[in-house]
Amino acid sequence: KTREPVTTPPAQRLADPERIPTPPAEPERIPTPPVEPERIPTPPSEPKEGLLHLLRDHLWRGWISLFL
Repeated sequence: KTREPVTTPPAQRLADPERIPTPPAEPERIPTPPVEPERIPTPPSEPKEGLLHLLRDHLWRGWISLFL
């Protein structure tokens, strides 16, 4: 009777580790997006006015492209 309980717990312990490796697969996808945020910190170093000018230029180019 003592051997039965000992064999059952190990089976559950093995089942748990199998479930743990599966979720980590999703977290691996999260690290990929952070690559984009790294590009964001660089522009903030410049003055906000510079960013506004860039946005205005981008919008003007969009309008010009529509008219052309």
